[in-house]
This record gives sequence, structure tokens and C-alpha cells, in this order.
Amino acid sequence: MDALLERVHPGCSSAMTAETGQQLLARLRQDDQVWTARTVANWLEQEHGVALHPSTVRRQLLKLGLTWQRTRYVVAGRPDPQQQTEFLESVQDVKKGRSKG
Repeated sequence: MDALLERVHPGCSSAMTAETGQQLLARLRQDDQVWTARTVANWLEQEHGVALHPSTVRRQLLKLGLTWQRTRYVVAGRPDPQQQTEFLESVQDVKKGRSKG
């Protein structure tokens, strides 16, 4: 029966140490750069000599509590109400097949 007990399966140890993970977190938080798994992998290889595949980087980021987010572009500030009204009217005219001119 002892042979049937579940034991820990250690597997390979991670190439990215906890210290490297903390340095990576600090770098990601201080920088306004858009980071991808590939750019993180390149940074790890250049700075720490750790070569990881981007999918492995994603798993390591999840372990660090980070998830990927899609970037999106948002216009800064509030729109001018007059311009917004004119734009919406022009869109309606285009939908109806009319053009200003």
C-alpha cells in the first residue's frame, strides 16, 4: 500500500529564479514600454542569460501574478460636444448615401 501513495513529482527546476522574477517585476512596473512575452524573453536572455520560450515566459508571469492585457488606443481628454454632434450627423448621412459637398 505504501507504494501506491502519491508522492511529490519534482520535475525540472525552473531556469528563472525567484530573484530574477522579482527583478523582472520591478522592471515591468517601472517601464512604460509595451512588453510582450517575446520581449520579456529577450530581456531575460540579455540581462540574466536565461533562454526561455515565450510560452514558458507566459507561465512564469502567471506564477508572478501577472496576466497579459491587450493594448488599446484611447483618445485623451473629453470630446468637443459640437464636433461629436457633427461627426454623428456625417456618419448618418454616409449611412443614408448622402454626402456633404
